[in-house]
Amino acid sequence: MIKRLTVNDVMTHLVVTFRPSDRLRYVAHKLLHNRISGAPVTEGGRLVGIITETDIADGAVSGSLQQGAESVLDKTVGELMTKRVFVSHPGDSIPHAAALLDRHGVRRVPVVDDENYVIGVIGRADIIRAIAVDHPAEALTA
Repeated sequence: MIKRLTVNDVMTHLVVTFRPSDRLRYVAHKLLHNRISGAPVTEGGRLVGIITETDIADGAVSGSLQQGAESVLDKTVGELMTKRVFVSHPGDSIPHAAALLDRHGVRRVPVVDDENYVIGVIGRADIIRAIAVDHPAEALTA
């Protein structure tokens, strides 16, 4: 049953992370290459922010129309990352994580330990996967 599963059971354990000093040109390439739309930003493994496609696109729009996309790629993650990050913990329930994503309108949240080290990411797809695995017969009869 889904209520017994925890974030640790369904989160993505292999996480792409960035440093505040990374250039957005590098970030854009890594996001596309890994087919992800955002990733945690860490210093020494500890969470300091998150960078998403939205952050990059908003940065491009805030520049001039001609130079916006090009100039944003020369900026650093630290300049455009979101610093207020909602997080989950490995022992949280799946319904709790789903409510967190819904309440804050985000697609993913980093999973951190008690010392704020990033140990995973949980997103909408992880939660859907947990529901589908937990109720396989129901998924086939719908």
